[in-house]
Amino acid sequence: MIPKFIVQMRRINWVLLELIILGVILRAEYSQAGVMAVGARMGLEAFNFIQGYYDPNLISFHVGVRYVNIAIIGLFFFLFGVSEEVLLAQPFITSLLSIILIYYLGKKMFSREVGFLAAFLLAIYPSDILNATILESDSIMALFIGVGMY
Repeated sequence: MIPKFIVQMRRINWVLLELIILGVILRAEYSQAGVMAVGARMGLEAFNFIQGYYDPNLISFHVGVRYVNIAIIGLFFFLFGVSEEVLLAQPFITSLLSIILIYYLGKKMFSREVGFLAAFLLAIYPSDILNATILESDSIMALFIGVGMY
């Protein structure tokens, strides 16, 4: 006989997995699939970062204040190679992690049902879907704010 809490954990994981799959499908379907000027500049700075050069005077340009983005993209470049797909992987992954995080936030603060509702709403939220497909700091900023709240 399987204990009740294990059965509930399995059910929770399947529903959360389905919400993540929904998020992946929507983000892939409505992808902007391109790098704008700011994203290209962050990609260049991330490439410079993994080559061992990062200009501390970059702070005068607004990309310079996005150290965390540049460091994470640099790590992705180091692990997977330099390409446009790898450049766009960071906002995509952080958006999906936000779905998981908001579920746990809702569950911790209110109930499991509220966590599922919050995760579902974020999975279908148009602004998050679009931000997951362009390289800006919005998706990672939202993730870190959620981690801070948790």
